[in-house]
Amino acid sequence: MGIDTSINTTRATRETLLDASIQTGKSQCWIIIFLMKQMMKNHQKLGRANRGVERQEVDENEDWKALHICVCPRDHDLFMDMKKFFKRTVSLLVAMAVGELLEGLVRRILARKFDAYTDNYSFNNYFIILQPLDGALCWKIFWGKPIDSSLLSPP
Repeated sequence: MGIDTSINTTRATRETLLDASIQTGKSQCWIIIFLMKQMMKNHQKLGRANRGVERQEVDENEDWKALHICVCPRDHDLFMDMKKFFKRTVSLLVAMAVGELLEGLVRRILARKFDAYTDNYSFNNYFIILQPLDGALCWKIFWGKPIDSSLLSPP
């Protein structure tokens, strides 16, 4: 069962996604999900703290519209975590991914140098564990399965 949601996009982003979808035969939703997972490879560069959530710059002359997508619950959780830890809206992260990664993805798919399984992001498992610590509630979030699986056990 998927989660229906939407992202705020410019005409340029929508047209770029549509062109990529037509060229590759992949749905726009599939492309967005794949690009967001690829963004996780930049997690060290994207991580930010102690600030508000950054949004896309508003240009009153731009044609902004909601783009509806459907994602599985795990991917939705990943997107919400990305928003929380990278301090950027999901819409901004998608716009960044389209600008930074989409051209390379389309090129790989068209050159048949792409395998959705092996080229996918390395975080195939998602775990969240509540771990109370000295009266505080602490959450451990795992994007991917740690080599030492004992880390997944509550103390």
